Amino acid sequence: MRRELGTSLLAWIPPLLMGLVISGLCAWCAWRASGEGLLADGYIYLLMADAVQYAPASDALDWRFLFGEYPFPPLYPLLLAVVQAGADKPLQAFMLNAGLLGAAFAVLARWYASLGIPAGPALALSLSFALLPISFLTALDVQSEPLYLLLTLTALYAISRAPARPGAWLVAGVCCGLAVLTRTVGITLLAAFTLTLLLQAPPRRILALLCAWLPPAGWLIFRHLEGLTASYFHQRAFAASNVFGSLWQVVWVNWRAAGEAVSRSVDLQAAAPVQIALAVLGVCAGVVFLRRLCSGRCDAVYLLTYLGLIMLWPYPEHFRRFLFVVLPLAGGYAMSALDYALRSSSSRRSASAALYALPCVLLSLATPSLLALRQELAAPSNVSAVSHTPARYRWPSLRMAVLAAQAFDPVVTLLRHARTELPAQACIASAIPEQVMYYARRPSLHLIHGLAAPASVLRQCPYVLMLAVRSFPANGVPPMFPFDALRAELEILDVARVDPDDSISGARAILARYRGAED
Repeated sequence: MRRELGTSLLAWIPPLLMGLVISGLCAWCAWRASGEGLLADGYIYLLMADAVQYAPASDALDWRFLFGEYPFPPLYPLLLAVVQAGADKPLQAFMLNAGLLGAAFAVLARWYASLGIPAGPALALSLSFALLPISFLTALDVQSEPLYLLLTLTALYAISRAPARPGAWLVAGVCCGLAVLTRTVGITLLAAFTLTLLLQAPPRRILALLCAWLPPAGWLIFRHLEGLTASYFHQRAFAASNVFGSLWQVVWVNWRAAGEAVSRSVDLQAAAPVQIALAVLGVCAGVVFLRRLCSGRCDAVYLLTYLGLIMLWPYPEHFRRFLFVVLPLAGGYAMSALDYALRSSSSRRSASAALYALPCVLLSLATPSLLALRQELAAPSNVSAVSHTPARYRWPSLRMAVLAAQAFDPVVTLLRHARTELPAQACIASAIPEQVMYYARRPSLHLIHGLAAPASVLRQCPYVLMLAVRSFPANGVPPMFPFDALRAELEILDVARVDPDDSISGARAILARYRGAED
């Protein structure tokens, strides 16, 4: 028993060393990141961390407002608060995510080994996924995916060890419960874990179920007691897409988004040869996936339910990060298929050596994008601030991203001025509420809040920021909305101009107060 434990611990040394290297690389990528150009959720996570740490002692937003408007689970913001990350201290968030990514890929290598893949190829495959462009782009953002990936992989690895170590069921249960407290889509892992327990009926399964279900149940009860009613079905994207009324259209859009997201996770340009190679690997992975699904394996059931749920999610622009947490599972399936084919036609030793071909193929497909990333991340300081932001990679070139950032700078200046000039807790309606709250530290509602009319929103939120351009992603708000409709009832407070030194240059944004709120 002691010898078996020692062997098991020794097997962790190479993955942990690899994890440290990956954490270092991710930390290097994010070292010069400033918290600018995040995806919208990143701003909210940092504001939530501030609210937990500081409100109401400072101008941090009230946590009840944030958790009431955004249906994000609490674990990731709480973890950010523990490391004292926040809107004014984003670096701690990037370093936290770097550590989480390194730990996740270390666990991934051990999960690959649990599939029967030899330790060397398993480590190489995990390393290849860690070095894909999507991993470094994840390190540049403040998102819950690194924590969620670590929890899901730990749960799946624990389940693979459970037949020999019954206590692993409890570890898996805790991780499943915490995964739901990290991302709502973690309910798919919870469902797969519950089904696995019911089918296998291991000892202490009731305790394992309690470990899994109590954390999310406790959070739901807390939300109910605090009156936090926000859910994804109240979000404007669901209202606009009418998911259940146009199901086929949503699935079709998401299917196309998923295909592009997979390609761009490996190659930022999604070149045709890369798409063909990934399609071949996908077929190989699909064979093993179906075999494991028919056997009732938890990982396959989880993958099926996860993909099924996100195909109904009306956020196609986020599919690259949605798939980031499950692509490593598909990679393991593809290598398992290759391992089976090679062992059927050659010796075990030669088959093991040939397995290194898969991680080599992945890295060769990613090499052009990795070289481009390396060049941009090491760019001179005048452009490095943009190259270290997720917003950069919405644009085809760094030059276009720099121009977009420069165009938004006057808006940022206006919002920072509003932070000092507007009354405390003054609510600002906008098409970009996340950025408004981040820079102005004032509550913000979206101009299309659910199905409410703009005037109704402005009665709750009497200040309004109107933009001269459409926001990204497109959300149905036209430029300078609702200036034309409510012009007579708006009092102009500030204008962000194309040229801040020219008082007659065009407006990029207008901050106004809605006088109709006084009626």
